Amino acid sequence: MTVKSALMDKFRDGCIGTFVPIGDASGVAGDWENGHIQLRADGNVHVVTLDENSPRMGPDLRSDESGIAGFTEHGGILLPNVSARGSTSNFGGTKVSVLRYQGPSMVAGIDPEDLRSNRFTSAEAHFFGLDRWTGVSGITSNVARKVSDGTAESVTLELKSAPEQRANLGSRVLYMSTHWEVGGSKDRPIVHAPLVVGVSVKRRRELHELTGPLVRIQQLISLAYGGFVTAAMGRVMPNLGSEQKMVPLWDKHLMWKADSMREPKSMTEVPLFSLATLGGLQTLSRWVRLGEAYGRAAGPVVAPFWSGTAAVESRLLEACVGIEYWIAINKVKKAGWAKHKDATKCRPLTLAKRVSSRFDEWVGDSEKWGVAVWEAYNLVKHDPTKQLDQMRGHVLAESARYLLFAALLDRVAGSKSGSWQIFDSHRLYNLGRAVRRELGT
Repeated sequence: MTVKSALMDKFRDGCIGTFVPIGDASGVAGDWENGHIQLRADGNVHVVTLDENSPRMGPDLRSDESGIAGFTEHGGILLPNVSARGSTSNFGGTKVSVLRYQGPSMVAGIDPEDLRSNRFTSAEAHFFGLDRWTGVSGITSNVARKVSDGTAESVTLELKSAPEQRANLGSRVLYMSTHWEVGGSKDRPIVHAPLVVGVSVKRRRELHELTGPLVRIQQLISLAYGGFVTAAMGRVMPNLGSEQKMVPLWDKHLMWKADSMREPKSMTEVPLFSLATLGGLQTLSRWVRLGEAYGRAAGPVVAPFWSGTAAVESRLLEACVGIEYWIAINKVKKAGWAKHKDATKCRPLTLAKRVSSRFDEWVGDSEKWGVAVWEAYNLVKHDPTKQLDQMRGHVLAESARYLLFAALLDRVAGSKSGSWQIFDSHRLYNLGRAVRRELGT
């Protein structure tokens, strides 16, 4: 547990404080309200305050007041984007009137009175276990061994932030490095050196404009490791006037996992593909821009790691609709392969021809596979009288989803290296064998 995440964990049990609204472009304003704050099991931060101005209909926030700042027993906090508000009014009797606020994000380690607005100039997420995937590490070790028998005599660890890499992301800048911390006691030290991926801007933005790209990168990481990979912690740079410092961030989308989301079996296992061999940070930047521009193609690829496993029929429909969309948008952009007269006859096959030949080996026969996927898709879409065999539907839906992902990865990598790695990976060996068995190829 890092120092910063330990601070956030203190809010899981809840604590008392005093709170005040804060605007998008202004500092704290309005009346301070005494109450309680808690980071709950649903990943949201909940604030409940006494309503000493009752009666009124709900929290009395101005149109530009989208956040809540406060002093608590664990320090100053900020909820940058309140997603839900409510109130309970009681007149007379023994019950008090209360106001309720809820948000997916919380910033800690600040003085609320120093806040000048509810906007930020940078946000970053910290991930463990990605040194093999990125080729970036902030820790090196050296083991000295005895000459006599080769047993370890001493271990030396060197912690050093990796050189920061930067890539343009429109008006934003994407950066990647490492961050190190040492804690614990002298005889039991705790060492951390996570990968840092962040977004910075010159003009302050709302938090979701900075964390959005980080979520898309998190989705790509999850695809590489076969399960939802949570960030260990986050940091942001709030608008504190002349003071510029990074402070701890809790963000539900980056750091919380629902029970329906499967976790990676192991973060030390070889990933599905290597970012280090596909262009590194530049590829991450292109992946973010592709997702922002063509979410209808990227959505079906990341859905299982984001919203849980859906029914076989739904997954098949999502994958095939994504394939149709990707071919259609490329046709609009006058890509020769998407404009070919045969491109719309069997769209899965059309896309299969765009990726590495390793896919043909993986399914056994691309043409037979493409026809099978297209027939199953049309059965589910147009024939309510027939049932899709669940095992057949599963292997066709999953193979179609990975084909769509491979095509998108090839696009952002600028080569077919991504699709080759995907269909050559041991992680998909069993799925490929199931597809070949089902198709008899």
